Amino acid sequence: MKNLNLPRSIKVSYLLILLIGVFLSACNKSSIYPNEPQSSTNEIALSEDSIFKSLVIDLRDYNEVVSNAHADIIMNQHDFEINFNNAVQKNDLNARKLIANTMGFANENEFWKIRDDMTSKIVALSKNYNLNKISPNNLNKVITNQISTSTIIGLNNKRFTSLRYDNAGCMDIFSNCKNQASSVYALEQINCVGFAVFGWTLIGGALFVACEAASNYHLYVSDRSCNINLKYCK
Repeated sequence: MKNLNLPRSIKVSYLLILLIGVFLSACNKSSIYPNEPQSSTNEIALSEDSIFKSLVIDLRDYNEVVSNAHADIIMNQHDFEINFNNAVQKNDLNARKLIANTMGFANENEFWKIRDDMTSKIVALSKNYNLNKISPNNLNKVITNQISTSTIIGLNNKRFTSLRYDNAGCMDIFSNCKNQASSVYALEQINCVGFAVFGWTLIGGALFVACEAASNYHLYVSDRSCNINLKYCK
């Protein structure tokens, strides 16, 4: 069985994103949810928002492409983040193509357009609902519920349909794995957009891109892990 060895740096950057999320949330709250309600008017409105639903569809389609990416050798996080930064900050054409291809997109322009569209929608939702004021727990529930009720993620996955489509247990495991990867990615992207508290200045922009690169790498590795688990599912 092939083992998926995650670079140590992924753990560090993941912890950084979580700490950033806690920091940004704390700036907008006077307490740490001692008796957190199951839902609020803000969360219900978010779940019914057309922009939010459109974002989840984009996220679903994006994750399908990433999951189907052919990757015998996994790019290490350091190289991924450097190339992602060069693609965004320096408009390096080779880096833009490499990142897009690594994420499973044959058309690099399609990848960067989807990235821009999702970011714009998250920015709009953050302004309309002040997402950093919603607890991470409740926000995760809203995102997970919408992902689950959208379309079953995995049915269009090439590996899924060819390997284990007839195994109901593997179907559930794979779909749950993909849903969780998508939900974590969405939460991380929301935290990244939270760097807007620093303004879209040189520092704010650099922090956003660094956070965004780490988040995309987490999705890339998580999808590889889902596929490996599927391959050996019995």
